[in-house]
Amino acid sequence: MRSKPLSSSSNQKAQSGAAGKLCMDVLRLYDPAWVLATEAFRLHRIQRGMVIYLCFFKGATKDVIPKIVNSVVNVKLSESDTGKRVSVIDLPGDVLIVPQATLGGKAKGRSMQYHANADKVLGMELFAQFISQCQQELESHPSWVEAGAVLHHGTYGNRQVLQLDTNGPYTHLLEF
Repeated sequence: MRSKPLSSSSNQKAQSGAAGKLCMDVLRLYDPAWVLATEAFRLHRIQRGMVIYLCFFKGATKDVIPKIVNSVVNVKLSESDTGKRVSVIDLPGDVLIVPQATLGGKAKGRSMQYHANADKVLGMELFAQFISQCQQELESHPSWVEAGAVLHHGTYGNRQVLQLDTNGPYTHLLEF
């Protein structure tokens, strides 16, 4: 893929309106990815690893965050040098977390509505908790730290630009 705004969704089939659900697109990368947090003009670059898109729905609570973190850092989506599927921890790979409210959109006529999304304040809190718990989980694995792998994230509530280079479409939707 080439540059595309974070506000456009790669998966318009995300279900919305279910209380307590968190939608997440997980995309495996081999080549660099960048996210630009526009308010501070920060450019975050990751190497081989994973991009996680997050959307919180109404009814989502902090109680689901540990389950989500455990799932995304341990799911075997990345391909090792030997061709075996491994987790981002075992790769070890970089992680880029992108807030993606458009995953909660639902088409109504010729426009999109986002009534099923969590309000902005709650979304920001859950996003911050997700980042913190991911960082703690990843850093608890010495091989991930020793490899120099990094976790970067976008800024919740701001329009951002994302550029990806992938080796093919490889997107997974996880709902909690």
